[in-house]
Amino acid sequence: MELNGSITHQNALERLVIRTTQPNANDPWRVQLSHRVWLVGGQTYTFCFRAHASAARPIGVYTDIAEPPWTVTGQGSIRGGQYPITLTTTPTRYSRTFTIEETDTSGRIAFDLAQNSATVYLDDVGVYEGTGCGTP
Repeated sequence: MELNGSITHQNALERLVIRTTQPNANDPWRVQLSHRVWLVGGQTYTFCFRAHASAARPIGVYTDIAEPPWTVTGQGSIRGGQYPITLTTTPTRYSRTFTIEETDTSGRIAFDLAQNSATVYLDDVGVYEGTGCGTP
């Protein structure tokens, strides 16, 4: 978690709860959840998660290089840039399929969450080989 927010795990519901304490629509990465992943060149992946919020709100989702210059590289649904989503209060499954051109040993998946202060609930986050969502 980057700056200006908090994250908790609700064990009974097995989900993450992300609260933004200082919203910043101009720098949405100021509340960011990320995880490193190793992506193999020529492979197709599907990035899946379930999410909702306490009120309708935007979030940004993407993969990039997990070190300076933080470049979003490659082609495909999320490797080519941000995957903007407007969450609602209804839990919804989201997925994006993309193909990596070159092996990336320093990749990451990231959620930018500082756009506003509505609480975000994340569950079943995973990156799977192929075109479908697996079982987290």
